[in-house]
Amino acid sequence: MQEKESQLFPPPGKIISVQSHDMHLYGTGTGTGKSTIVFIPGSGTPNAFTDFYFLQKELQSYARTVSYDRAGYGWSAKTTNPRTIDTVTEELHALLEKANEPGPYLLAAHSLGSLEALSFAQKYPDEVKGIVLLDGGSPEYYANDSEAKSYVLNRIMAGLRVTGLVRALGNVGILLPFPARIYAILYCLSK
Repeated sequence: MQEKESQLFPPPGKIISVQSHDMHLYGTGTGTGKSTIVFIPGSGTPNAFTDFYFLQKELQSYARTVSYDRAGYGWSAKTTNPRTIDTVTEELHALLEKANEPGPYLLAAHSLGSLEALSFAQKYPDEVKGIVLLDGGSPEYYANDSEAKSYVLNRIMAGLRVTGLVRALGNVGILLPFPARIYAILYCLSK
């Protein structure tokens, strides 16, 4: 199905070469502010464009918004580069630079993407205006959380994705973004 869909649905954004592999970045809006909202997907998000499209559409009149697919997901190519927090943080920074996406950035990170947002802010503090966590966790949470529990939850979600249940739920509106997320991001932009 992925092969068929890739022929039917070309990437809506740009494909940019970053550290020996291609990455997909979708950007919209120019906004009235001087910030770019960077939507950082959670672990295993199959396609950031579909996850963040509605949020980007709602916020595009306030700021430039971008979302991207990590290596091996969505329209981004697979890579043999290690998937460490340092690697994915450096790839995001290189992607934003090569795409000429202006800072400062408001990082809107979902779930495990919160670790990437925190790492980005530590490595590039002058380029970050703020961080909004969407169901995010702290490094302590992930360090202390049960690996077995995380594995089971990850496998359940993978099963839901493979069977198409996640897509079906989204089609009936169950997984649409909450308006509170939009208001939280707008509040941070106003600061």
